Amino acid sequence: MKRLLTTLTAAVLLLPAISFAERILIVGDSITGHSMNLPYGYTHQVRKALKDAGAGEVEFIPLGGSGQSISSWRNVVRNSREKNQKLDIPGIFVKEEFDKGADTLIIFLGMNDALAPYTDHSELNRWKDEYRKLISDLKARLNFKRLILASPTMLTETPYSYKNKLMDEMAKVIRELAKENGAEYLDTRETFQKYHEAMRKQNPKQTFMLDYVHPNETGHHSLTFSFLKAVGCKNIAERYLQNTMPATMKVSQKPGMSLYVQNSRVPGEFTIRGSLSGGDFKALKAQLPEGLKLKGIDGSEQEFTLTIAGELQHLKNTVTITAGTVKQTLALNAPFLISTGYNNERWFKPEDFQKEKAETGIDRDAKAGKEVTKTIVNGKKTEWLVYYPSADVTGGDDPNAVDFASVTNGRPFESGYLLRYIHSPETKQVNLTVGSKTFAGEEQVTVYLNGKEVYSDVVTKKKGKRDSVPVELKKGWNTLIARVCRVTWQWAASVGFHNADGSDVSGLTYSITHK
Repeated sequence: MKRLLTTLTAAVLLLPAISFAERILIVGDSITGHSMNLPYGYTHQVRKALKDAGAGEVEFIPLGGSGQSISSWRNVVRNSREKNQKLDIPGIFVKEEFDKGADTLIIFLGMNDALAPYTDHSELNRWKDEYRKLISDLKARLNFKRLILASPTMLTETPYSYKNKLMDEMAKVIRELAKENGAEYLDTRETFQKYHEAMRKQNPKQTFMLDYVHPNETGHHSLTFSFLKAVGCKNIAERYLQNTMPATMKVSQKPGMSLYVQNSRVPGEFTIRGSLSGGDFKALKAQLPEGLKLKGIDGSEQEFTLTIAGELQHLKNTVTITAGTVKQTLALNAPFLISTGYNNERWFKPEDFQKEKAETGIDRDAKAGKEVTKTIVNGKKTEWLVYYPSADVTGGDDPNAVDFASVTNGRPFESGYLLRYIHSPETKQVNLTVGSKTFAGEEQVTVYLNGKEVYSDVVTKKKGKRDSVPVELKKGWNTLIARVCRVTWQWAASVGFHNADGSDVSGLTYSITHK
């Protein structure tokens, strides 16, 4: 193993002396795989920053595997004693790297434990114990001097989604495990959230992820900053931040506002959560679309809540919030009623799905033209959430998309329902469009329109994960109901109406309270 100087002279960088490990291994998932396989990945950036600082011989080795969780990495460690397994990165083999040992070992996992339904709030103690076992496995498998436990980044672009709230708790567990094992805690998540929020205050369309899971180039900049700090190169990290992320450095000092729409249990009332930097909080006011009125404002500039009454009538809407000189807009889409927690038979391939076994009383009442919000399933009245489609979750800016996994953990083979009432001023021939923007998982969608089944198929097997069939909207109110069955991993689908050319249908009014 190469021996490197543990200091760089101030004459080289005009920076104070720094220390760092010689050989660093990162045990990770596809995000760590991307760190090498994407040109802007954090491994490339860390290596370049070290080289530019005169520490180019530091070995920084990513062991990233798609789909890897805390539990599955235990199998990787076990197999590495005999099998020279390759994960996501060509030319890097686990056994070979483990056999060489490391000065610093970084565990950067947790995303897949949250993304797939392996873990929820009730199972954090079990997850903590499994993480503890992985640490023991790694200690027994390879020699290393220093252990760092890194928290996972973000899942969806809103800090208020179910998965991000879960991951906040997972980060606390990781911090506890670091203390328990005499390891260091790497605040990758907290740093990611900090710069995500800073950028969001300037531009509500700014994203830190490619697909609501994997960091994009900006997200990898944040990770680079974190990993440089972790390996003892705080001064190089600060220099990197100033040279490579100037926009991020500046926005944290600028006035700005972030806004996030919140789902509701009360039809006709919802909230928007926000945070303000600069501006005048006492002058906070909202310009709302037709049909809405502001009931009240609570909190402070650090975190405030706007309570809004009324119902959106149009598919796409915009709210504008001002606080003195600070102004920000938020897209508001017509809501759905959604209901989750229904199990169907196990299936993995499209041909294995059995539609009849997936049906519940909601399907039967939908086909009978009955009010499904009053349906009794397994002896209980169904519960419905008012869900506002948002560009911050899987489905993107599609106003007809529902990301069920953003509001619940979602068990394997679970089904969920969505409901909207649509008023048409006249009989219209339109296309029912069904789609999915997920990258991992299977979704089967069955759609009922005015008491008739008009679509049923595994949409994720379709080209582009998108399908369309002609339907008729009657004059007056139409009832749209859909069941979305999933296998595991992501759970989201889009169900709505379009013209033949793919454009939105004009003249429609939307409601979740029409009877």
